[in-house]
Amino acid sequence: MKELPGRVAAFFDFDRTLVDVDGGVLFGRELMRIYRRRAYADRPGTLGWFGRVVGYHLRMTRLIATGLAARLLYYLRIIKRSTLVNIAYSGLAGLNIDELRLLAQDFVDEVLAHRLYPGARTLMEEHNAKGHLVVIATTNMRLLVEHFKKHLPVDDVIGAELVARDGVATGRVLGPTYGLTKAQAVREYAHARNISLPKSFAYTDHYSDHWFVGLVGNPFVVNPGLRLRRMAKKKGWKELTFLPPRKGSTT
Repeated sequence: MKELPGRVAAFFDFDRTLVDVDGGVLFGRELMRIYRRRAYADRPGTLGWFGRVVGYHLRMTRLIATGLAARLLYYLRIIKRSTLVNIAYSGLAGLNIDELRLLAQDFVDEVLAHRLYPGARTLMEEHNAKGHLVVIATTNMRLLVEHFKKHLPVDDVIGAELVARDGVATGRVLGPTYGLTKAQAVREYAHARNISLPKSFAYTDHYSDHWFVGLVGNPFVVNPGLRLRRMAKKKGWKELTFLPPRKGSTT
């Protein structure tokens, strides 16, 4: 058989595949704490302080209510997951992109890097040693996930790009927001870089990624839920178990 052309790549989902949490949700909570501290700390007791505090709480109330309503509609299958993700990103509207990137770097270094699955790190290192291109493919913010290049042998990140105007987030994103759009992004990425999908690898924990994992010749599911496990058995995909990082471990 003639050897297939192109490079070999290993595509990794991010949330709960590389780290044991939903990194985007955790980062969102940290942003809420940061902006709350700012609202309360600047010239307390003044009229301006009162306005900022009230404004902060009104914004948080609206975001929380919108998020809860969107999740309910999603669980009732009235809206798609991509809509849910876009609603979540809309909460970033008005925030400075450069500052978000710096806050994301600190959050990765101080929090998320310590939530890495040791098995995922080992697997990435093995792919890297074989000369494979190591790529994180996620619906999470590229602005957040790209900082893992400092902690892992990651060559590139496919992720959601925040749309900005004059350096300020508009609340809209470009890029994958669901499994099908992630699969399309991976396919386009591979074709643009002469990557052979039949020779490549993919890893995920989430059922919605079955389109993405099904693109490659070496698909793996990581700590799958029941629905993904059933699909993996039906299709003959291999299953991996990643144990959570030990508390207090460092990278």
